[in-house]
Amino acid sequence: MTITIRQATSDDIPVIKDILAHAVNHKLLRGDVSWGFTSYEGDDIEKSIQDKCAYVALVENRVVGTFILLWKDEGTWGVQPPTAAYVQRLAVNSNHHRQNIGAEILDAIAKAVRGHNRSLLRLTCSSANPKLCSYYLGLGFTRADSLARPNHVSKPTAYFEQPIPTSL
Repeated sequence: MTITIRQATSDDIPVIKDILAHAVNHKLLRGDVSWGFTSYEGDDIEKSIQDKCAYVALVENRVVGTFILLWKDEGTWGVQPPTAAYVQRLAVNSNHHRQNIGAEILDAIAKAVRGHNRSLLRLTCSSANPKLCSYYLGLGFTRADSLARPNHVSKPTAYFEQPIPTSL
């Protein structure tokens, strides 16, 4: 299966909303409230698209996932040297769970950011979600809690990073 990624457009808003709504509900059913306590409304998608940080992942021209890619994330990680790319709100279409799509998306992101003089891929998840933490560890991410310098911590957060290989 070949994953391609591209910047999201306003035409992608309905499918992104759908993917994220299912992701929030999936998390809530497992007691993970890191993306909120209610179903996802999608108010921030349009701004993310306008800011050119929203992306979609495709298989055979069908959207199978979505994520936000940032070059700095001071709100979550605090001030950091410009060595990392930051992934937020990674979600896979519920019809494509358990097909290794999340790992494939992260690999595609690593390939895309490698040329931007970044050596690390960083992301976070709820530290109260041991299954998701284990998933990221199984993909080769390491805990980087001690490196994070957030302005405030309002929820239990696990910080992860992974070196971006020089050749993929």
